[in-house]
Amino acid sequence: MNRWLTLFGALCASFWLTAVNAFAASDDDTPRPAMTVRVDASNTAQWIFQVHETIPAESGPLRLLYPRWLPGFHGPAGDVVQLAGLTVRVGGQRLLWTRAADELHGFDVQVPEGAHAIDVHYQWLGPTKGALSDSLQSRDALALTWPSLLLYPSNRPLAEMEVASRVKLPVGWSWGSALRASAVSTQGEGWVEFQTETLETLLDSPVYAGVNYRRVELDPPGTARPAALHLFRTRDGGTAPSDEQIDTHRRLLQQAEKLFGFRPWRHYDLLLADGKGFGHIALEHHESSENSYDGDYFADWAAASRSRDDLAHELTHAWNGKFRRPRGLEQLDLNSPTRNELLWVYEGLTQYWGQVLAVRSGLVTAEQMRHDLALTGARTADLPGRQWRDLQDTTNTPALASHGTQKWWDWTLGYDYYNDAALLIWLDADTLIRERSGGQRSLDDFARRFFNGQDGNRTPSVYGIDDVVAALNAVEPMDWRRFLRARLDHRMPTTTLDGLARSGWTVAFVDKRTPLQLASLNAKKPLFSMRYSAGVSVDAEGSVVGVNWASPAFSAGLAPDDKLLAVNGRAFTPERAEAALNDNRSGDKPLQLLIHRDDEFRTVALDVRTGPRHPVLQRVEGRPDVLAEIFKAR
Repeated sequence: MNRWLTLFGALCASFWLTAVNAFAASDDDTPRPAMTVRVDASNTAQWIFQVHETIPAESGPLRLLYPRWLPGFHGPAGDVVQLAGLTVRVGGQRLLWTRAADELHGFDVQVPEGAHAIDVHYQWLGPTKGALSDSLQSRDALALTWPSLLLYPSNRPLAEMEVASRVKLPVGWSWGSALRASAVSTQGEGWVEFQTETLETLLDSPVYAGVNYRRVELDPPGTARPAALHLFRTRDGGTAPSDEQIDTHRRLLQQAEKLFGFRPWRHYDLLLADGKGFGHIALEHHESSENSYDGDYFADWAAASRSRDDLAHELTHAWNGKFRRPRGLEQLDLNSPTRNELLWVYEGLTQYWGQVLAVRSGLVTAEQMRHDLALTGARTADLPGRQWRDLQDTTNTPALASHGTQKWWDWTLGYDYYNDAALLIWLDADTLIRERSGGQRSLDDFARRFFNGQDGNRTPSVYGIDDVVAALNAVEPMDWRRFLRARLDHRMPTTTLDGLARSGWTVAFVDKRTPLQLASLNAKKPLFSMRYSAGVSVDAEGSVVGVNWASPAFSAGLAPDDKLLAVNGRAFTPERAEAALNDNRSGDKPLQLLIHRDDEFRTVALDVRTGPRHPVLQRVEGRPDVLAEIFKAR
C-alpha cells in the first residue's frame, strides 16, 4: 500500500477519533433529562395497571425493550405477553411501532425530526390469581415490581439513565420500599411520588403495599445506614408477631454485619408479607429483599422452619450477588443473556450463609436446620442424575428451564447449585478450614476477606473463580481449585458427605417420623414421602408427586400424576401405606397398590423390605459437634 495513502488514512482516523471523543466528552457533560414513569396500580379488582412513560429521545430509530433476563431469576423470566395496548406518541402524533425481528421483547419506533421525547402508554395485565407462585396479589396486598412494568431505551446503560417515578395505590393502602418519597410527594387519591433514581436502582427496588402495614426499625435511632422491616398482613390480621419474633430480625442484621463487617447500602428495607392467600416470594435486591408467605411465617414459628431462612438468604445477597457480583452476572441491560457458571457461589454460598445466619439469629432453631440438612443430605448422597449431569452443569438450569414442571427431578436434576452446593462445597470448605487450622480459622474469615468493603459503598465489585480460590488460599493454603472442581465436576450417582461427617453428623434413617418431621409437613399441601423406601411421594389425596429414578416404584411403571387409590385393598391413607411397608419387612406381604391413570385402573405389586425410611441427622460418635460451633451466635 502507498505509504502516503497510509499516512493520509491515519491522519483521517486520528481526526475522526478526536472528533468523536470531543463529542462524547461534550455529550457526557450535558445533563440529560430524566425518564418519567407513572403507574396506576389501583385496579386490584382486575389486576390491570395503567403505565405511562416519557422517554428522552432524539430523531431517528429507537428500540424500546421490555425486560427479559431478570436479576435474581438468572434466566429469561420476563413475560412480555403481560404488556398490552401499547401506543407511542410525540406531541399527540401517534407513531407506528414494529416488534423487533431479532428481539421479540423489543419494539422499534422512528422518532421524527425535532422531537426530544416520546410518550409511551400501555397496560400491564396481571396474571389471574394463582397463575404464578411467585406473585403477591390479593385484596389485601400487592408487590409492584418495576421490571414487569417498564419499557426502556436500548441505547444507554441502565446505570446512566435517571428516572422520576410515581405510583397510584388503592386508597388507604400503605407502602414500603427501598425507594424514598420525594419532598413534593402527593398523597391525594393514593399517588406517591418517589425520589429520582437511576434506572438500574429503580428496577431493583420493588414496592410492597397493603391494607395492614407495620414498619419496624431494626437499628437504634441515628444509625447511619439503617435497616427496617416492613410487615404486610391480611386485613383480618392473622398471626401477629411477638416482640421476641421481631427481635430475631434485629439479631439477623447484627449477625450479618458481624460476619461481613460492613453495610453495602444507604439503607435497607426487608419487605415481608405474611397472609393467607399470599404467594411465596423470595427475591434479592441490593437495598431491599422480597419475602412472602402464605400465613405461616409467624404462626408455626416453634414447630418448623417454614423456609424462614429465605429471609436470611436474601439479606446475604446484599453482599454476595449485589455488592460482589460473579463475572457474567453483571448486567448493563436486562435483555442480554447472563452467564451463570458461578451460581454455585452466588446462590450456593448465599444458601450456606443464609442457613447459618438464620440459626445464629434465632429465625430457626439448630434442630429445625438439622432437619432441613438431613433432607438435603439424603437426596444429595444418592442422586442417579449425577452420573450424567454434574453440579456445574446445573447452573445452566434457569437459562434452560421452561415454565413446565420437571417430572423426574432426581434424574434430570435442576437447581442443585443452591442446597447441594451449600452442603457439598461450602460446609465442606468450612469444616476443612476449621480442621486444618485447629479451630483457629473458618469460612467466617473468608467472608471478611472476600467481601471486603466500606459502609455505604454500593459500587459492584466483580469476581471470578480465581478470586474465590485466592481468598480461600489466604485463609488456609491448599489446592482449593482442585477441591472445588472435584465437587463441581463430579459425575457419580453416590456422593460422600465429607463436610457433614467432619461437622460431627451423618444422615441416618428412622422408620417412624419424628415430631419435627410431622410438624414440618405443609399443612395445606402435606406430602407423604416413601422416597427412600418405595421411591414414590404422594400428596394427601394420593396423587403421585414424584417417582425416584430406578426405584421399586419406577420399575413397576409408576409415573408422576398417577393416582394411588388403595393399598392392600383398602383406601389409601399415609398411615396405611406406612403400615404396609412395615408388614413386608420379611417379604411375605408385598404392597398391592391400586393405581388410576386416565381411564385405566391397575394393581401394582411392590416388594419393598426396608420398611419406612425417613432421613434424620445423627451424631457421629467420637467427633466434636462442629456444626454447633458453626451455628453459635457471634
